[in-house]
Amino acid sequence: MQTILRNCAIVDCTGRPRLENGAIVIEGSRIQAIGAQQEIFPAGREPSSDARVVDLQGMTVMPGLMNLHVHLSLIYPVGAQPPGWRETIPWRMLKSAREALEAGVTLCRTTGEANHYDIGLRKAIDMGLATGPRLVCAGRGITPTGGHGSDSPWYIEADGADDFRKKAREELKAGADHIKLMVTGGIGAPAHLRGIPRLSFDEASAVCQVAHVAGKRVCAHNGGPEGAKLAVQAGVDCLEHCYTLDEESVEMMGEKKTFIVPTLCVTNSPDFMRQVGMPEARIRILNEEGERHLEWFYRAVRAGAIPAVGTDMLPTDRPNVPDFPIAQVWEMELMGRAGLSPMEVLQAATRNAAVVCQVEDRVGTLEPGKLADLIATPNDPSADLRALRDIRFVMKDGQVVSGRW
Repeated sequence: MQTILRNCAIVDCTGRPRLENGAIVIEGSRIQAIGAQQEIFPAGREPSSDARVVDLQGMTVMPGLMNLHVHLSLIYPVGAQPPGWRETIPWRMLKSAREALEAGVTLCRTTGEANHYDIGLRKAIDMGLATGPRLVCAGRGITPTGGHGSDSPWYIEADGADDFRKKAREELKAGADHIKLMVTGGIGAPAHLRGIPRLSFDEASAVCQVAHVAGKRVCAHNGGPEGAKLAVQAGVDCLEHCYTLDEESVEMMGEKKTFIVPTLCVTNSPDFMRQVGMPEARIRILNEEGERHLEWFYRAVRAGAIPAVGTDMLPTDRPNVPDFPIAQVWEMELMGRAGLSPMEVLQAATRNAAVVCQVEDRVGTLEPGKLADLIATPNDPSADLRALRDIRFVMKDGQVVSGRW
């Protein structure tokens, strides 16, 4: 079936400027043509009578948003889950996936889930048995014995290069699209310990070798500069969090063009953390790190690291504060606050994210031949990221998921 989106502006996230008065022709699930409306439908030429024509009334269309650090079974505050929460993990993942897609997040990269549930959910979505975004799955993350996340069903423990290598192979065998590695402690660890690697270079290198031979990427949980240096030297493709860095680690990340998914909203969302019951002592730690987190992220990007968006919160999480955006949009606004331009942020949530996930041939920009995953908003997000607080149209695979305008 052919679908035609008319009367819209287009931000295709390739780097080209916003196009006014555009049109998009979709054949089945893929974009067939995109451009100025008068070029696609010159005077006297009208769409086929059996085409579905959608008048977007001047809204701005852009690629669907992507979130590269998601635990779909997440309950905040971590470590204080209610009794029986493990038994409900699959159902909460289904709910989180559906809500993410309806909010305009058309791709999520999972970074650790119990029992390979994310891989099963990916298959269910692909088969049409469940509703949700495209999933790029890690399966279970790998952490050293006693390392960060070792008490969570999201991760498995390993010791020594051979064991890390074996665990990485097991996740790939289970169907993982990438490998998640835990290099340091978390934000809750004491500041002087937060960035110290909990595994060896040989252990990290073994995981990278296994993944890269299979054509897959490795992302690494990292809290500080020493962990970043070890991860980059070992061959890790994408660093998560990076609450603090230093000049040497920033230079290394820039030289290697390492991807960075900073999860800025974790350290800059006190109202949400308070709402979900996080202890005030922990909130103070997050607040203390917030501005430094923004600064080091910006410095890494300006050194050459490639930014991509991820929240480490559910994409639709938000505090009960009037007009406050969901986590997906708040993370993007924080990237803007750190110093990135609106277009840099939009590309971090689309084109760059697709490259990290190795799906840039299919999604991430609006171009002929790519899948029709897109959103629309009344205002121009390439001028003001706050436009994304009001997403009124969502399409995945050429099918309308949500429409209100």
